[in-house]
Amino acid sequence: MNNRTEINEHLQFEQMLSNLSARFINLPSERLDDEIEAALAEVLAFFQVDRCALLQTMHGKDAWLITHVAATPDAPPVPKGTVLPRSINPWGFEKLTEKGEVISFSNLEEVPPEGYVDKKTWQEWGICSNLNIPILLGHSVDHIIAINSVTCERIWPEAYIPRLQVLGEIFVNALERRKTDK
Repeated sequence: MNNRTEINEHLQFEQMLSNLSARFINLPSERLDDEIEAALAEVLAFFQVDRCALLQTMHGKDAWLITHVAATPDAPPVPKGTVLPRSINPWGFEKLTEKGEVISFSNLEEVPPEGYVDKKTWQEWGICSNLNIPILLGHSVDHIIAINSVTCERIWPEAYIPRLQVLGEIFVNALERRKTDK
């Protein structure tokens, strides 16, 4: 990819984030879930991947709950409301939830040996490339943005990761606002 193409892609990404951020200002709580899923679908389209989801950490249960998801018709379904126990992603759970570190791989061969259980799970789900970004709320990781490709390998440019964290924070803050409004 040449420099001009990279700059144009980065500008398109920033424009998308700006538009998404603006949509969440004063968003009525009854539209929040639909808007989060629409935003995830835009991220999915931008990266040309198959699945994008928001997961909530279930504190005290060592699990994540899929709260919002967007997927292409070809992607194997991972339905909203699915509980993902730590036992199927022990390395990822520790890295994301306990250490607050990003997981990014373009292909499964990049997963380190200590992630062998996670790698097996991702293979079963058909995941070729994966980007998981922890979203902090206060001092703990309450949510994860998970973006994955099942049809082809994808390189995840590091420059986008902090901006996707900001998008995740927008989602989580809106969800928290809704909780306090209720």
